[in-house]
Amino acid sequence: MGKAIEVEVTFPRLFDKGNSSLLMFFNAKINGAITIYGLKLIEGQNGKFVSMPNREVVNDEGDKKYYNHVWIDHEGMRKAVTDAGIKEYEKLSKKSGNVSKSPVEDEDAPFWKK
Repeated sequence: MGKAIEVEVTFPRLFDKGNSSLLMFFNAKINGAITIYGLKLIEGQNGKFVSMPNREVVNDEGDKKYYNHVWIDHEGMRKAVTDAGIKEYEKLSKKSGNVSKSPVEDEDAPFWKK
């Protein structure tokens, strides 16, 4: 039997901007070995999911396409990251009572810096 996948959520930031489907930004440290920065927890039509760090490219016709910087091929690991993000979101939402509050200051999170 394989080793359990451990995911530590770091620098979570709840997000509440009107009708946006974005719920939270966060980082995830997987098995204490790899950290993925700039993950997004999204409320989709089929439930919550984690969007990997990506960039938007607009072609000459104005069509948008997104390219992932990171992708987790291992289904169990991808599910563990998603589950950890959802668990952290639910914990922080309940704790704050209002998703517009953030548990960290902007300058504390490395991917917020300008």
